Amino acid sequence: RQWSWLYLQRGPLWKKGHMKEVDVFLKLLKNKLKDIVWIRFDPPYVESAETLLYSKNWKDAHKEYHPKRTLVLDITQTNEEILQQMHAKGRYNIKLAQKKEVQVLGWTYTHEQFEPIEWFANTTVENDPIEIFSKLMLETGERDGFYVHDKEFYKKMLQSLSGKSYILLSQKDGKWIGGGLF
Repeated sequence: RQWSWLYLQRGPLWKKGHMKEVDVFLKLLKNKLKDIVWIRFDPPYVESAETLLYSKNWKDAHKEYHPKRTLVLDITQTNEEILQQMHAKGRYNIKLAQKKEVQVLGWTYTHEQFEPIEWFANTTVENDPIEIFSKLMLETGERDGFYVHDKEFYKKMLQSLSGKSYILLSQKDGKWIGGGLF
């Protein structure tokens, strides 16, 4: 018999007040998939008294690949509305980045290649955004003590979301300083 484990990346999802449904879901998986030894999941829940109480019996994984806390941002709001909801330090850092002329470049992955997003100035096809992002992640992970996926993982993720995701990178004076997958 071959044993395996199941990884639910950024799942399962549940609504507030429906935490017990996760139990039902996990029991269903266990009964359906008899060869599963254990299940790992990284739900993108917001930490609250309810989630802390519910998850007190969960065992932390030996490696973390995703942040414990996730911010969900309503992008249908205006820039001003979004800025008003931010912490003052966040607004300050945005203004400082503008003052210091930090550039943000963006790509999307469609038709089996990275294409510059037209509304991000100076974005070109000469740059390999996944290579840059992967190096930034490795550097940040080493500095801040978390594990990161390899370059192929990020590339496959963007490929699987073809046309529905973005990679944004920031640079200052020609040096890459940050990035994210959206």
